Amino acid sequence: MKRIRLLFTLIITLIVLVSFTAINIGCELLGLVPETESSDTRNNDTVGPGLEKKDEEYLESITESFLDSDISFNLDEQTYLSYFPGDTEKLINLPKELWSSYKEVITEAIEAYPLGFVPLHLSKIYIIGNKMDTGGEHDSTAIAIDKVIFLTIDEKNSETLYLPVFHHIFNHVMQETYKELFDSYYDEWILNNPQGFEYYGYEPKIDNEDRPEMYKNGFISSYSMFDYSEDFAEISGYAFSKNPVFLDCVMNYPGIRQKFELMADFYGKIDPLITLEYFDEMYGQKL
Repeated sequence: MKRIRLLFTLIITLIVLVSFTAINIGCELLGLVPETESSDTRNNDTVGPGLEKKDEEYLESITESFLDSDISFNLDEQTYLSYFPGDTEKLINLPKELWSSYKEVITEAIEAYPLGFVPLHLSKIYIIGNKMDTGGEHDSTAIAIDKVIFLTIDEKNSETLYLPVFHHIFNHVMQETYKELFDSYYDEWILNNPQGFEYYGYEPKIDNEDRPEMYKNGFISSYSMFDYSEDFAEISGYAFSKNPVFLDCVMNYPGIRQKFELMADFYGKIDPLITLEYFDEMYGQKL
């Protein structure tokens, strides 16, 4: 008799447990179970802001490290020759008394981008005192190789020219890093050139003269007419350097403005912080 009662009790208990489980599952499917502090919820509430803080701290740390260690004025000959093997007699390092002033300019250029943006895309910047023989017709004053930028200081490439030069050459790094994205802008870009215009395919005479006809045709510099890549890089160089020529052109010449908006869209797809409003804030006015 006791065995029968024990068996009956066990059966009833099992029925209750099964019923309770079925009801709970049904309620969950219907969305009727009140939210509980699951492990996922706790992680979302407590870890999310922490991750954001860690991300910001990480970007700050890599930026500080880059500014401290990766802007170099002291390039050794072996490293130089590994990039320019045919240039055996030219390496000139700048005197130390010039380092701080030029580093300030490069730091200003880097700070034109969101925190951490440049260190995430560059590994090194070398500033030297000679042009570089890259095997072309002319030596180079600025070149990017494998996410390393080389910049030349000489009497014709002074501190005042450094901001647009840096932003121009850095844009070439971005073009190569995001080549498919960069190429996708070509068709819309050339709609802002004069009908029938073809890029020269060679280096035109570069000048800084005020040339309204050139601006009207959608080119911010004579070098912009070299090819699509240089046209894009020139718009970037002028825009990020807060160049007064850019400000005038973007406000008064529709072709240049459209190219600027395409360039900003390109950067915005890489970092959503870079928007048209980002440039408004940079210039302190609505562009």
